[in-house]
Amino acid sequence: MVIVLGATVLLWQGSSRGIGPFRKAPAWLSGSIACPKFPMEHVSMPARLDVIAPCSTLSGTVRSVDRDPHDLELIILVEPDAQYANFIDSKIQRYIIVKVPPFEQPGVTVPLVDEHATFYGSWVVNRRASVKGTLELHPTWAITTEHATSAATPNAVFSVAIASPRAVVVGAPLKFTVKVKSRAHQPSEAVSEAVIYVELSGDGGVTRWAAELSNSFGVATLNLTSLEIPGVYRILVHASKGHDFGTARASVQIQRT
Repeated sequence: MVIVLGATVLLWQGSSRGIGPFRKAPAWLSGSIACPKFPMEHVSMPARLDVIAPCSTLSGTVRSVDRDPHDLELIILVEPDAQYANFIDSKIQRYIIVKVPPFEQPGVTVPLVDEHATFYGSWVVNRRASVKGTLELHPTWAITTEHATSAATPNAVFSVAIASPRAVVVGAPLKFTVKVKSRAHQPSEAVSEAVIYVELSGDGGVTRWAAELSNSFGVATLNLTSLEIPGVYRILVHASKGHDFGTARASVQIQRT
């Protein structure tokens, strides 16, 4: 299981002035791809990212595709086309880093290595990634290629069930399970290796993020670290695999003994 804590952001709140003259962004190419109103809404630990432009477009050749084992984001390294090469400092990074968070993955067609693609997302400095920070398209919510000329269509065919306690004592961990089934076929089937993304929110906004892959029975167990402030917290779960997805919500009371 992977846990990302809101408090951890403080460890990386340094200066990203090392980027210097590269604090400029590729332009947004308007068209069939929409620029979302709140692009950072479902990005884990958004405070680590300095947003240079909320919406940018760039293109290049894919050199690798991988998945971050911690937050389950897709990481795509892109050798930029000539007109985009000057947006990164080659002394710091060779490729443009494109990241697709779990919440955006159902709407994205993942390109193949050595395939040319166009990417739509937010242009940011990630202060966590290095001392000087790295430039990224993060989040990325649409990718087009020669064969996929428009954004992918997500399919809401997953049923997601949350089994969580109704109340937890202040200082105790919050443990719950998530079960994912697909309604694409009848009877519904458990979904293995589904990407489970979790947000825990209180009155002050999202305070915890977590990500985990479901097992062969379509189940993931999550154990969030203890909460010190009593109140009602909301759990949002987003499960996806390929273009299929589903969401569920629950609430839990954090109370004093």
